[in-house]
Amino acid sequence: MSGNHVGLGASAMAAALPVMVYLIVIYRFDRYEREPVWLVGLTFLYGAIGAIILGIVLSVAVMMSAGNEEISFSAGVVAPICEEISKGLIVYLLLLSRHFDNTTDGLIYGAASGLGFAMTENFLYFVQADQQGGMEAWRLTVILRSLFSALMHCAATATFGAILGRFRYRGGIQQWLLAPMLGLLLAMGMHATFNTALVEASKQDTQELMYIAFGLIPLAGITLFVVTLLSTGREHHILAAELREEARLGLIPTAHADILPFHRKRWRKDWCDPRIDKARYIRAATTLAFRKWQSKLPAGARREIHQDVVALRYEVAQCMRAIGMHQKPPPPVAPPHVYPPA
Repeated sequence: MSGNHVGLGASAMAAALPVMVYLIVIYRFDRYEREPVWLVGLTFLYGAIGAIILGIVLSVAVMMSAGNEEISFSAGVVAPICEEISKGLIVYLLLLSRHFDNTTDGLIYGAASGLGFAMTENFLYFVQADQQGGMEAWRLTVILRSLFSALMHCAATATFGAILGRFRYRGGIQQWLLAPMLGLLLAMGMHATFNTALVEASKQDTQELMYIAFGLIPLAGITLFVVTLLSTGREHHILAAELREEARLGLIPTAHADILPFHRKRWRKDWCDPRIDKARYIRAATTLAFRKWQSKLPAGARREIHQDVVALRYEVAQCMRAIGMHQKPPPPVAPPHVYPPA
């Protein structure tokens, strides 16, 4: 740090640290079946590099085609369309992955892409503010973009991902066309409203529009938090229903089916026999419940999901053998919703 400037290192840290905190907090929202860290990380890196590059290319192409260089057109129309498409592309492609299961997963992947994009964009703005306005301009830019612009990018793309996740395994036009269109419209609308309010506030030199723009971000954050709570609540009910069915079929003890759907209860020490590999058992039983639920949806009756159900039942049975259950392993092939007694 020299003179009245902070330098590239400080700008990089100011851009990276807040979004990493946001990402860790959001990642921990997924209570039951957390996404692979490596895949969330790759999604974040795509947002930070791939989405930035694609967004710039698309924005330049649209601006040149339209022949309109007005800031209101660029910020209120071009940026929301091009940037949300760029950030959302990786989330849409993740529909091809078996790790993307539900609303919570889509929200996390969308947030990761949005935060990656925000990190790189913020870094560029921080460097520009430092070079043109010095330390005071840099500080103000860091505060405003870290608290508001970064969260806007996160919330917009997380909304897109949550919509995709809500229609996951519905198949056909719902999953591949209607859900992405609805998600993009909501994300673009959120982005456009924020940008337009800031641009108009600057043009008219009025604080009211700026307050509206900044007020949208906590409102979006609260909305996503509520959506996350509803999604995890839905996951709880799925776990409870599917695991109780497994208990009735004799795969797991009935008492376990009343504990595993509860995030806090499942990690207590007083319910699971110490001879059982607890972490492996919880992971296998949880994944089994979600795979069973997926197999009942329109696009879930696929061979690989059926094979997962069979393999996961076998793994759960292996865990239970430690306490004398299922001394004979289950047969390698079974109907997706029926566990044959050992």
